[in-house]
Amino acid sequence: MDVVLDLMIHDIDIILNLVNSEVKSVHAAGVRVVSSRVDIANARLVFENGCVANITASRISLKSMRKTRIFQKHTYISVDYGHHEIDIVRKDGKGAQLPIPGMSLERTSFEEADSLESELEAFVRSVRLREAPLVSGKDGRNALQVALSITDQIEDANKRFLRDKKKS
Repeated sequence: MDVVLDLMIHDIDIILNLVNSEVKSVHAAGVRVVSSRVDIANARLVFENGCVANITASRISLKSMRKTRIFQKHTYISVDYGHHEIDIVRKDGKGAQLPIPGMSLERTSFEEADSLESELEAFVRSVRLREAPLVSGKDGRNALQVALSITDQIEDANKRFLRDKKKS
């Protein structure tokens, strides 16, 4: 399985829920490095509401990193899933002062959990109790559509590259 459907799809789902807007365009690139499938992928999603998301997924990095960074007009938020920390940098001067004038940092943490185990427990609970799942079928379909669009773009670009390489 390529890295988009294996790893990036989870980030896509989070982003789609945060942005809550239709995807206007997708620009993607990726390469095979150690397997017959795409091992490193980068995608830029542009949304109808003007939001832009850049996503990178790699299964061959020397350093394990899982972060979401959100940039807003007067706030920067960094969620580090590996260290279970959230950093919020604000342009209000409240909180711990940074070396940058008028900027402050608020650092908080969240409880460590096994994401796959939590996902399976939530699914079983929704089936047993006949409750709506945390992630709806519509949400899953939307994330899959974006992931497949990314995968298609990468495959098309790689085919064009190989075709052009043969011509030269």
